[in-house]
Amino acid sequence: MHNNTIKIVSSIDVESHILPRITLSSLLRSQAIALHSLLRSSSFTSTPSQCPPRLSLTAPDYTQLFMPARISSSPGSVIKCVSVPKPSSSSARSGIPGVNLLFDDDTGRLSHVVNSTCLTALRTAAGSLLSSVLALGKVKDQVKSILVFGDGAQTVFHIWLHLRYFPSIKQVTVVVGQHRNLTAEDVRVKEDKLQAQLSALLHNRSLSKCSLTFLRADSEKSQVETALGTASIICTCTPSTVPLFDHSSVVSPIRTHICAVGSYKPTMCELPPEVVRSASSQGSLMVDSKEACSHEAGCLIQAGLQVEEGSVELGTLLPDPTVGEEEAYLERLEKQQWKEAEVSVFKSVGVGLQDVEATKLVVRLSEGFGVDVPF
Repeated sequence: MHNNTIKIVSSIDVESHILPRITLSSLLRSQAIALHSLLRSSSFTSTPSQCPPRLSLTAPDYTQLFMPARISSSPGSVIKCVSVPKPSSSSARSGIPGVNLLFDDDTGRLSHVVNSTCLTALRTAAGSLLSSVLALGKVKDQVKSILVFGDGAQTVFHIWLHLRYFPSIKQVTVVVGQHRNLTAEDVRVKEDKLQAQLSALLHNRSLSKCSLTFLRADSEKSQVETALGTASIICTCTPSTVPLFDHSSVVSPIRTHICAVGSYKPTMCELPPEVVRSASSQGSLMVDSKEACSHEAGCLIQAGLQVEEGSVELGTLLPDPTVGEEEAYLERLEKQQWKEAEVSVFKSVGVGLQDVEATKLVVRLSEGFGVDVPF
């Protein structure tokens, strides 16, 4: 790109043209780079990656967040900017608008403006899938059911990526209404929207190959409990302040892996403390960042867990992403040895370095899309 232009990559560019180009191997490798960069003993470089505390501004209807970050081994700095609607805002249920800004190291100039409305969900779900491959990759063909709590973009992308890796899944259950009251019409609208989003993402795989069931958390509790008992993968994608299920409900006939990504404050909690403590005692509790989770992961804090001693960082379990071909990374990941625990848990609060690599991956695949603007 010429130094005096910037490329603008729109939401249509990302969702309609770039996402279909992303292979699982390239996506997982990009997030492995981010998670590896968190490691204190990283062999990447003597210069640490940078992820300073986020800045926030309060607007009448939004909280605006600005999150700069850079990975020492990978050129370019990224600033993630999002506007989080306040509960009272009329936009509170229409998603979180965002944009990621990529700066070129050689020129110091802004080189790309990327609509990032779906990128947070993409990178978070990719982190979850990394953990799912470690936990269930050895029994991949036996994974028949996934249950997801939530109804937003995180739910869509967790289902999408897990269906891509686990083609044996026949049952997808989505539980809605955990943290707000929904009418029957609300549920119907959400069901139609989620089905449309998944169909658009799946492209060559029809949803007809698996059963998609929506359950309401308040009025269909027995059905939710039954679905929990058969789910090999459970994803929690809500800002709940109370556990979403009872620990006795997790009784899958094969291993059960839980990806908890919705709670990100000490006051939030999606998982029963018994599940957290059990996974920790078995050595099967993974986290994206011990430091971040020790301050922000309400699920772990409220369970009385000492995160530093009671968990393992996902990055320590992953193959070195700087070695080998990009498209061979998934195969290398599948060969990694990890505990064959009856129940394993991955807790993520999200780290800014993940946004850096997700943005760079999208930019790399944006050739032929977007608009170059003199600047």
